[in-house]
Amino acid sequence: MDIVLYGFVSEDVKLEMEQPSDVTRVLRGLVGEVVEVIIRKRRSKRSDRQNAWYWSQILELLSERTGHTPDELHEYCKARFIPKRLAICDGNGVVIDDRVVGGSTTKLNREQMADFCEEIRRWAAEDLGLVIPDPDPTGAR
Repeated sequence: MDIVLYGFVSEDVKLEMEQPSDVTRVLRGLVGEVVEVIIRKRRSKRSDRQNAWYWSQILELLSERTGHTPDELHEYCKARFIPKRLAICDGNGVVIDDRVVGGSTTKLNREQMADFCEEIRRWAAEDLGLVIPDPDPTGAR
């Protein structure tokens, strides 16, 4: 089980935790255990608002235009706009099959998610004649 806790490094090079009580609680549950500590720069993941706009506006409008479900269009858009090559090798390392599958939107940061959505909007406008409106800056749908 991985536990992720967040903090920042202060000017005097000390690790300051966002929720020190969480650290204490976690460490109490690990008394006597050998643990692995990984420190990396926190990545800004896509926002909940971006994800909500993607599903409630982009995919819904595409669904209305194409007749495909939002889930089907999600898979299509991932494969088209964030493709990932998947190769299957035999025991000797020889590729016996390969496919392009969709990458994961959950791994996108805010900028990458914005780019992904813009690519879809551009494609929808050019190929489907569908104008997908900008997201509502207030967060309302």
